[in-house]
Amino acid sequence: MSGARVVSASLRDYGSSLRDEAGVVALMGESGVVERDRLAQATERLSKTYAAVRTTGVQEQAWLLQAARALIDRAPSMRIAQKDQQGADQVAEGVKPLFQRIDPAAPPAIRNAGGEPLRQILSVSGIADAAPGAEEQGMTVTRSLFDMTGRPADPGAVRPNDRLVVILEGSASDPVDRQVLVSDPLPAGFEIEAARFAGGGAPLGDLSWLGELTAPRAVDYRDDRFVAALDMTKQAPRFRLVYLVRAVTPGDYAQPGATVEDLYRPHQSARTAASRLRVLPE
Repeated sequence: MSGARVVSASLRDYGSSLRDEAGVVALMGESGVVERDRLAQATERLSKTYAAVRTTGVQEQAWLLQAARALIDRAPSMRIAQKDQQGADQVAEGVKPLFQRIDPAAPPAIRNAGGEPLRQILSVSGIADAAPGAEEQGMTVTRSLFDMTGRPADPGAVRPNDRLVVILEGSASDPVDRQVLVSDPLPAGFEIEAARFAGGGAPLGDLSWLGELTAPRAVDYRDDRFVAALDMTKQAPRFRLVYLVRAVTPGDYAQPGATVEDLYRPHQSARTAASRLRVLPE
């Protein structure tokens, strides 16, 4: 079948138009026999598809990297002129794609000294002035704090050595099978307790009030966050995860939002609002 792409709802190849176009460009570049004009046309289509997406998945990122590497290997040599400290042009011959970090206060003067047009791409990175707000894109996530008896905890009046129960709950509006990643950054001044819950059943002892928990595929108790990978299905489009933290250092701390994202549909995700936790002096 030419010019068509048929995808079965049950075929989990984690594909997308962006991934497929990136794969085509990568293979065209690696072959070494595709005419440069055809490769340029395929690259232009890929760049337009990439510009239209909000987020990318891991498969898309991997194939975009492969495509970029193939394009660098096939790129013609450039002739670039750049002014030195005395203001004179320094011409570099036979240059492959140039990567340069630019100081916004003193951008370099770079000029194309060759006969072929060159493409310039500017990427900007930085630290946001404020924490991102809550967001829901086809999924939901909530974070709740309780004391060890099941009563809601006061985030502004935690005492040193207090243990808190963190409950993360979420759902998906679209009932399809999906693999998701849940991440909850840990505020400074807190540590994750070593206690680990077996998923799928009710914890024993003092925490029996928690009820039924989701069984994750994998859990990681890191120094700076709690991370869990789990499956959400048509029959079970919700999750409920629990972990314990202990207050160790007095202070007033920022708590970034907890997040959940579909690993292969990255445009479907959710984030809670940022908050603050205060550990009172001893």
